[in-house]
Amino acid sequence: MRCIVDWQNTDLFRYLLIGCGVLAVLAIILYFLPVRRMKVPAVILGVLTGLAAGFGAGVLAVSFYGYAK
Repeated sequence: MRCIVDWQNTDLFRYLLIGCGVLAVLAIILYFLPVRRMKVPAVILGVLTGLAAGFGAGVLAVSFYGYAK
């Protein structure tokens, strides 16, 4: 059985996906804080981490399904 996450062979895209997940949680926390000035940076952080996490997940999905040049 093939595991999706191989912790012995971690590459940049897995770290990118994990880091963006952590930053996305931070953006959600910042968005719901009662400080009005934190909403704009939280939205920008959420958009950027969403794009980077999508890119990392896409690369991992393509490599999981065996894409070769």
